[in-house]
Amino acid sequence: MPDPVTQSRAKQLAEKLAGLLDAQIGEQATVKSLWHPSFASKQELESTIVTVRPARRGRTADGRVTGPRDVDIEIGIVRHLPKPETRDSDPYNDMATIDALDLLAEFIFDLFCRVDEDEYPPPAGSLASVSLCGYTAKSPDQPTTLENSLLESDRLFLTIITVPFQRME
Repeated sequence: MPDPVTQSRAKQLAEKLAGLLDAQIGEQATVKSLWHPSFASKQELESTIVTVRPARRGRTADGRVTGPRDVDIEIGIVRHLPKPETRDSDPYNDMATIDALDLLAEFIFDLFCRVDEDEYPPPAGSLASVSLCGYTAKSPDQPTTLENSLLESDRLFLTIITVPFQRME
């Protein structure tokens, strides 16, 4: 009798991807797989955290048993910004801080894009054709650069990059 499956394929994919991202990002952020930040524990968000978690599954059958199986992975960049020291020093209007976080998001986004190496030098594109658990990444999507309501209400910088992965069966 085969061993029972203890992890979903999506969880395995997210964990392997988190390991690859951790190697690429280095000291810029802490990478956590399958971790959703609790807004009650903002102290954990004093440094930049990159979250990796499955978001959606899908399957397109061609009328038989074969067809692609899809798993979307959400990669979040999140950081709690400190309270302003003065009226004129609000961190969520600090362009250097926000741009550094956006630059990290752009770096991660570019890892999954097939790019012109003259315009985007490596490691850009380095994860675009890597197979993880039999899945290969498709073009990523970042629907909004940052979530303004969270920035204003909870002082959280949050942006999500959705990377669709597809496995042919």
